[in-house]
Amino acid sequence: MQDNQTPSPLPPPPYYAQPRRRTRWWIPLLIIGGVIFVFFAAIIGFVAFIGAGISGGSEPVRVKNNTVLLVDLSGGIPEYKPQMRFSFGGSSSTGPSLLDMLTAIREAKTDDNIKGIYYRAGGGAGMAKLTEIREALLDFKSSGKFVYAFIETGSKAHYYLASVADSIIMPEEGMLDFSAFGANGLFMKGMFDKLGVEWHVEQFEEYKSAAEMMSRDSWSAPAQEE
Repeated sequence: MQDNQTPSPLPPPPYYAQPRRRTRWWIPLLIIGGVIFVFFAAIIGFVAFIGAGISGGSEPVRVKNNTVLLVDLSGGIPEYKPQMRFSFGGSSSTGPSLLDMLTAIREAKTDDNIKGIYYRAGGGAGMAKLTEIREALLDFKSSGKFVYAFIETGSKAHYYLASVADSIIMPEEGMLDFSAFGANGLFMKGMFDKLGVEWHVEQFEEYKSAAEMMSRDSWSAPAQEE
């Protein structure tokens, strides 16, 4: 006799609820916040660095008795001194400006603590700046104070300024490239006359002599006066 009963189905496996994973949403926010903080901190630090370079000044110099003012032109004479106390590109001019130098010489004239000036030649200043400094030194000497000059290597421009001094000091191994002052021009009118070239020059004022080298063969009297 066969058993026609079907086997009972197996019970389903037990269901275990998986623990819910917590999302770490705060990690991206923390990274973004850190980047923003570093960015603004760098900006604030850079601005503070710039501000310190602009506003940070040294203590005023106290002039003692029997002081000698040093006029050192070996570092050049800038028209003005930047307010920045640092340089991004390396070296920068650290010497005083022309205005600072002239002011110092004029104030030294009436300062009883300053007995004289020591001038050190050098640099590549033009004749216009040297003439202003020379006139300031002449005015300083009118107070009866001394001016000494030192030239290690120089040119006629350096000697021109040093000629104000009571004494010029130069080492034996020093060198001075001295030549007379003068002005010359290349007058081309004679050549143009031989070539048959005619120049038309309109000169509205007597001291406008730039074109005289084309229309004349020598300087006019106003040009010589200039």
